[in-house]
Amino acid sequence: MDYRECVDYIEHIPRFKTGGSDRGKSGNDNLAGVLLLLGNPELKKKTVHIAGTNGKGSTSRFTRCILEEYGYRVGVFTSPHLVKINERISTSQGDISDEDFLECFNEVYAAIERHMSRGGSNLSFFEYLFAIAAVYFGKSDIDYVIYETGLGGRLDATNLIKPVATAITSIGLDHTQYLGDTIEKIAGEKAGIIKPGVPVVYNTGSSVADHVIENVAKDLMVSAINVAKTDYIINEITDSGIDFSVHSSYYKYCNVIIPNCRAPYQVDNFLTAVCLCEAFMGALSEERLKRAVTTFKWPGRMEEIQKNVYLDGAHNPDAMSRFVEACRGISGGKESLLLFAVSRHIVK
Repeated sequence: MDYRECVDYIEHIPRFKTGGSDRGKSGNDNLAGVLLLLGNPELKKKTVHIAGTNGKGSTSRFTRCILEEYGYRVGVFTSPHLVKINERISTSQGDISDEDFLECFNEVYAAIERHMSRGGSNLSFFEYLFAIAAVYFGKSDIDYVIYETGLGGRLDATNLIKPVATAITSIGLDHTQYLGDTIEKIAGEKAGIIKPGVPVVYNTGSSVADHVIENVAKDLMVSAINVAKTDYIINEITDSGIDFSVHSSYYKYCNVIIPNCRAPYQVDNFLTAVCLCEAFMGALSEERLKRAVTTFKWPGRMEEIQKNVYLDGAHNPDAMSRFVEACRGISGGKESLLLFAVSRHIVK
């Protein structure tokens, strides 16, 4: 296949497997068999693992900014993509090239063929992309890989990695047909990324979810840091960005500025990234954090595409509420127009 054919092949793979586990989501034994044939590339680099309903993409991007400020070369596996599938797999040098994507696809395809000849099954859409990313990162000259979960955590393809630290961001009702219909059930799935000996930071926005995560961390005897206990104030939100200050028992940052950003919730994501990095790097310099945040850019997330026109990928009630709240703050309470599109509406 050429590049276009391999992308077309992947895009026609079912998003989920049928049978084999609870709530329609497969276990990871099949994927583990393919990765073993590939030489377990997911274990060749130091990794960071991030789960959550909302905010995990932004937290991943902030984490990347911090690590790069400290001189590390970073890979990121994220989803979804906005324009091109290559966006899901990137390093400090940019998105994976078409040529590298095709090469890694061919390696994964060959491993799956061998795996299926021994009685295994094909991979799902997300598993395929995760395997391609793992192969690519395993060969790349990088120090850390940030893996963002696709759905849930406990049964997610990315949960085969062995991270140095994990983070769980905002938790709300989403993908309830797979993860459960309560915050408690969903939090339990997200908490599945917590592993023995690996610290976890969390900023869920829900006391119910916090309780679930704290219990799992206690059972596994791992350090659990509640980012929500960090106090901050937003000094000013202007056209140029958000100016805020942080005060806690551990550190104090004054007048940190997230440029080209007017969404207050990004402060929470930034602080989650800071705590995540501190969990395996130790204390971070205020000066370097201020420099790191200046490189933050995340298209399609409260992005001003022209004057007073904002584009956002909010796709569940919690995310939409935060988006509308941010828009009201920008407009000063004036009437705004919302153009909203959905691919499917499920009525219960």
